[in-house]
Amino acid sequence: MDNRPIGVMDSGIGGLTVVRSILELCPRESILYLGDTARNPYGEKADSWIMKCGEELKNFLIARGVKMVVVACNTITFHEPPLFYQDTVPVIGMSTDYSSAGAARKVGIFATPASIRTHAHKKALQSVWPDMETAEVPCEGLAHAIESGEGRAVLKNMLEEAVYQYDAGDIDMILFGCTHYPLIEDLFRELFPSAVFFDPGAVTAERASGILKTCHMEADGDGESHFCFTKKSEQESCLIKKFLHRKEKAEEIRIAGE
Repeated sequence: MDNRPIGVMDSGIGGLTVVRSILELCPRESILYLGDTARNPYGEKADSWIMKCGEELKNFLIARGVKMVVVACNTITFHEPPLFYQDTVPVIGMSTDYSSAGAARKVGIFATPASIRTHAHKKALQSVWPDMETAEVPCEGLAHAIESGEGRAVLKNMLEEAVYQYDAGDIDMILFGCTHYPLIEDLFRELFPSAVFFDPGAVTAERASGILKTCHMEADGDGESHFCFTKKSEQESCLIKKFLHRKEKAEEIRIAGE
């Protein structure tokens, strides 16, 4: 047994969707969450900048004694080299195991521009279903708008424009390629009422849970979580309470390189 916390890192608040999935599977675990809200958004930045910031976030968590690091950010996951995932504790990125997603006629991959540039989601899907049609939709600015607490009308308009621009109106499955997007799943469902939704965050949580069991690292106490952000506003604490049903307050911290 191991009661050290699981470290979860993201460019901002989106990784809380992965935390929810982890705690649903592993309610006794503690979480140390780190969201880089001061430097968000990552999804429109250069590859080298993303890699540098990702390394800083990981090092912060490991220095604080976590037993595992979950990179709850697609943009960071697909830009870091293999060496990034070899460390003193298990380090896992967002899952690209889409075998349970089910075959669809056309899948809409909604992600940040930086994630879309890697084509990681498309390659993973087509490795299972080579003939699957995909529409890659780089939703420029959407993650940051969610971070900033923009209203429903603004967010819906941004989403509609992206769908129109990238010919994604006839999709029958939506793949959330950014952990921020499940926070506005209701808006996606308004636009795509008949579509099937697939959230890799749930599969990532299953992978994390499996590693804990295999390595005998599961917690046997009452989990106590801490949520840290490099720039704090009221939104983080409200989201923790609303989305995770937890009373913990957000804490503002500084990391090297910020």
